[in-house]
This record gives sequence, structure tokens and C-alpha cells, in this order.
Amino acid sequence: MSIPMKEESLEVIIEASKSIDEELAVMTKENRGKCAKKILKFVRDINDHMANIIWQEEKPEKPMELPKAANRITEVGGYRFIYRLDKFTRKFIGHCTPDEDGAQRLLIKYYPYLLEHKKIAKQRFDINILGNVDMFLDDIDEQTLDYYKKVLAKINYHERNSLKTEKDNYYINKKKAVYIKNEVFYEIALEPADEKPNKFNRITAFTKFDIMENYCVALSFVDDKIEAFNIDDFPIKIITSWEVSIRPCEVRNFAKILNYNIRPYERSNAEYSELMSIIKDTGLNLVEIIDQDEEFYQKLRDQVINKTKDKFSKFFNVLDEVRRISKLKQPGYNILRYLLYRLNNRIIRWQWPTNPSNIYCNYYLHSGCRPFDEKPISFDPKSHIANIHDVIEAVDIEDKQDQFLARKISINTDKENKIFTPISELQNFGSENEIKELINRYNSSLYGGFRPECEIGIFNSYLYNKGYENYTYEIIDKIRELSNEKSLYYDCFTEDKIDELKNLKLGIPLDDPEKESILRNMYSDTRIQFIYGAAGTGKSTLINYVTKLMHDKKKLFLAKTHPAVENVKQRSTCKEEGDEFATIDSFVR
Repeated sequence: MSIPMKEESLEVIIEASKSIDEELAVMTKENRGKCAKKILKFVRDINDHMANIIWQEEKPEKPMELPKAANRITEVGGYRFIYRLDKFTRKFIGHCTPDEDGAQRLLIKYYPYLLEHKKIAKQRFDINILGNVDMFLDDIDEQTLDYYKKVLAKINYHERNSLKTEKDNYYINKKKAVYIKNEVFYEIALEPADEKPNKFNRITAFTKFDIMENYCVALSFVDDKIEAFNIDDFPIKIITSWEVSIRPCEVRNFAKILNYNIRPYERSNAEYSELMSIIKDTGLNLVEIIDQDEEFYQKLRDQVINKTKDKFSKFFNVLDEVRRISKLKQPGYNILRYLLYRLNNRIIRWQWPTNPSNIYCNYYLHSGCRPFDEKPISFDPKSHIANIHDVIEAVDIEDKQDQFLARKISINTDKENKIFTPISELQNFGSENEIKELINRYNSSLYGGFRPECEIGIFNSYLYNKGYENYTYEIIDKIRELSNEKSLYYDCFTEDKIDELKNLKLGIPLDDPEKESILRNMYSDTRIQFIYGAAGTGKSTLINYVTKLMHDKKKLFLAKTHPAVENVKQRSTCKEEGDEFATIDSFVR
């Protein structure tokens, strides 16, 4: 492929910018998705040709073809955003055609990078591009806008006047970009880096640093206050500095999977310090490092080894092995790549085998890793629900449209409560015949232990997960069975005990005739009851009555999420020492 000259690339950038501005100028709430899909086609043009110009100017001795310059741009300091955007566009746009809603989300994700391109184009080449870039974003209410403006002012102040403070280690739970007049900063939800995460220990902080989200990081803060939401001294936290700070136990335990013992491996090691610096300075995660071409990979490897006292790297030997396995696409490579991308100690330990009989691929991996390893888009690692963006970052998604189709059907069931998905809603996967070909490919490639439960079924013009359909039948049949049996605990709901509730002997007064009637009859001829109704109709109160009547029985309270479990705990005024509260997922595990 020929390499465009600087003038040719500038022309492409300007034309792509005009096309984006034209779409933004006619964008409305009704057509945002359609316009976003059109805009995405031009994003890669700007990114590729900007990379081409910068590479030619910074590395004239190493000519690089157009598609490859953006991938190698990390060798030129200060342009990490081009590499990131290149990776996003090639994976999300090149292989996963987004629907209109997905296109909007992607464009929001790319927005900080477009602002960087706008700034670089002006500073480096004195050209104005993306003049309408602000038109894409939704308006936010005045109170929130005022809040974010004051936060930004504090960030800018502490950027100029920050003092050095001690750093603590955190995991990033969520990172949201905020845009104010062409400035970008981030609202970040953090949780302390320890073995027992607690969502109620999370803190929110703000920063202009585009902090890496997938690894443990060391952060310095300054506390400040602003006037916001009718509060004079509204507290905020500003992140003033950051470092990559992968926990040494995470490195050691990942190495253990490949049967490497790299103890001792501590933060004080020169190898560790240099590797953390490389990750931060280049913006490359460890999966991206092992995917680099031989020349650049060896350069980074030598950089780490030269910092060690005995010129020997413990962890790079592990990376060498993952790189070899990954290049050959040997069994185990997808789960290894994902764990290397995340390097979270809890997730790593969940993948370990529980006994010698359930080892996978002769690694220190549980056989339950096999579904994700073979089909990483449609299955999760053992005991862990993976974020699809993390999966796409970590694994090769080439030729996995059948897995994306299976994932779409599962998401519709899990989140949209739709067991059956109309084929007409899946046009992004091709024609009806093409979709049926994907289904055949997916079903035939499932190994025996996951058939037929995980197969995609076809009913008229609808697709469904066969296991979900079967489980739904089983649940309905079980409910019918329980509904026709007398409760084992009917004696808890006798007239005498209900009268005790009315007479305050059990501590919570029963003064509602309707609830009294429900309690007297709810388990007379059934073992199951559903309590439902609008907010404020007394569901929690009725549950507390039931709990109090069964005060001498051990009870289990289940909810879907940890916050929901905490909510149940707080609302359960009649809980006792033997009662258990848990998420459904943890209970099933």
C-alpha cells in the first residue's frame, strides 16, 4: 500500500471533518443514532491520516503504511489517544457493526479523542477542524452544568497549585467523561484495592488525567469544597497525580497459572517499577505489549531487564510464554489474555482449579474456564461477569459474529425480559439466511457439555436461547407444583399468632384489615406467594409481618444486586441472628 504524502492526508482530514460537521449540523434527538452511524465512518479517516502525518514527521527513517502508523504511534510520545482510537475503531466499527443506539454510545466514547484531534490540528498544522463537535452532546440541566463548571475550576486550580501527597491504591469502578467548552475531565468512582470490595466504600473523584481503568492505580487526592445543589460547602475530591500500581500478588498469582514461581516480586523491585512506568508512559496495557511487533516488544523487554541488578526479568518470562501461546492461538489463550488485561486478584483466583481433576489445558486453571476460552464473546470467565468492552480489548474478535449474535439474544433475555427476539431486530447481523448460517456455525461449534442448553433456537421468525426457554418452563412447572401443596409452615400463621401481632405482643402492630386477611390465608393451600404492588402500598411491611410470624425459623433473603441486599437488610426490621442475606449469584455459586 502506498503512503500518502502530508498534503494528501491533510486533505482527507479536512474533508472528513466537513462531512462530520455536516451531520452534526442536521442532528436532532430523533435522528441522533442515524447521524452517529454516518459520523463513525469518518472518524477512522481522521485518525489514520493524522497518525500518518505525525509518523512521517517524527520517524522519517522508518516509513510506515497508512493503516499501521496509528498502531505504532505509541513510539512517538504524546499521542496515545491516536493509538487508543485506532484500536477502538478497528474493533468496534471494523468487526461489530453497531446499531443506532450503539453508534451513539461509541461516538460519546470517542468524543475526547476527537477533541484531541481538533487541538492537535490547530497547534501542529494551524488548521481548524470539527467546528460543530459540541453539537453532538445532550444538554444537561443548569444546576448540573453549574456544578461541573465549578468542579472544572477547582481541577484547573489544583493543576497549578497541587502539593505532593501520599498515594493510596484503588480500583476504578466507573469512569465518566465530562465536557465543558471543549475541555474534558473525568468523574471517577473508586474503591480501595483489597480482597473484599464493598460498594459502600466507594468514593467519587475528579481529574483531567485519562487514568487507565483495568489495573490497580495509586492516586493522590486533595479535598476541596464548592457551592452546589444549595449547599455552601459541598465536598469534592480532586486527583492530583496517579501511577499504575498493579498489586504484586496479582502478578505472582497470574504467573502461578503458567506454573511460574516468581516470588519474591514486590513493588520495591526495579523490574516492577520500570514495568509500571512503561505501562503509564506508553498507555499500553500488558495485552497490547505482548501484541507488539518483535522489534518494539524486545525494546520494551530490554528496557525492563536493563533496570534489574542481575539483568534478568521474572515477569517478562511469563509474558514471553503468554505471547507465544497467543500467537499460536493455543487452548487457554483467550482466558490468559483476559486475565492479563484485568490482572485483578479476585478474578485470577476464581479461575484456579479446586482439585487435580478439574484442571484445564495443563495450566493452573479450572475446567470452568473452557466456555469463555472457546467463546469469549458469549460466555463469561468462571464466577465472574466480564464487561464486554474489556473482553473486546483483550481478545481477538475477528470472525466471531456468531458469538455476538448469541450474546445479543442472551442480553435481550437477561435485561429486556424478551425470551424470543424477532429476526427483524437483528438486521445488523445480515439477512435472514445469513443469520441462520451464523446460528448453524455457533451451535455446531459448541462442545458436548453445552448442548443443547446453550444452542440458539429458531421458532417461526424468532430466535431464543434453548436453555433459557427450558429453564423458564422448569420454573413455571415448579411454581405450579408448589402452588398446589400446603405449606410446611402453615402453623406459623394460625389465628392465635396473628392475634399476637394485633395485640403488639410481637412488637409490630397489625392494624390493616387487608394485610390481616392476606396473612390468615396466604399459606392455607400453597407453599408459594408473590407480593407485588406500587411503591408505598406496604410490601415491606407485609414481609416484616411474615418474618415476625416465622421468628423461630431460619430465613434466607435474596436480591439481585449488593445494594438491593443492603436495602432489604435495612427494611427488614424483624430480622434475627440466624437469618441470611445474599445476592442470587453468590447463593447459586
